[in-house]
Amino acid sequence: MLAAADVVVCSSYFEGFGVVNVEAMACGKPVVSTNRGGPAETIVHGETGYLVEPGDAAALATHVIELLRDPSERARLGAAGRDRTLRLFSARAASARFMQVLDGLLHHFSK
Repeated sequence: MLAAADVVVCSSYFEGFGVVNVEAMACGKPVVSTNRGGPAETIVHGETGYLVEPGDAAALATHVIELLRDPSERARLGAAGRDRTLRLFSARAASARFMQVLDGLLHHFSK
């Protein structure tokens, strides 16, 4: 379903992490989301999508309409979102961070 979307919208008042936003970005789709919780850390406003205050339906609609009218902006945000997702949220990135933590712990306790 994400592959068929032009824009992904998450209008909830709070998202713990916002997995659907990260999945959408991984698919190269721009995201318009509320900025409460995880989306405020996964989406970069104006770079990978747009963030709005929860309950601000006008701002949400404005960004969605702008993106639907501008295919090049959708492509730009989508590509940046995919890059950010692969860099920060992929299994490879998560395992590299985990290994850094383990290496740090091993170094700390081997003194």
